[in-house]
Amino acid sequence: MAKVDKEHAKAELNAWIRERMPGNVSENDKVFGMFKFCLASFIYDKNSGWMESNTHSSNAIRCSPFWSKEIPYTDCVRVAYPWTATKDTPEITGLPVDTLYLAEIETLRVEIAKLLASFTSEGK
Repeated sequence: MAKVDKEHAKAELNAWIRERMPGNVSENDKVFGMFKFCLASFIYDKNSGWMESNTHSSNAIRCSPFWSKEIPYTDCVRVAYPWTATKDTPEITGLPVDTLYLAEIETLRVEIAKLLASFTSEGK
């Protein structure tokens, strides 16, 4: 795709996504950027057939306009790993947000277990 075509496609896709995002969150560039990464992963899974066979038909994702409407330029979506990166692949800047949240949840779980143990030992 030529640079002019790529910029036009990017602008068209960004507008399409922003129109379908809930509330006014599309105006926050950081949230919008994260949403685009999630959408790329979603498109990859949807195109692979994984979503169809591994989610319930009334799943919130499958009820969204991103499932029921044709998303422009899905043929351009790909998942890149460090070993398959191109000049267009964004740099990895740290751990994915979901991994950070899972780590925080695990930390809380351990702290709660310690608190429960201390309550139990003090009650004896």
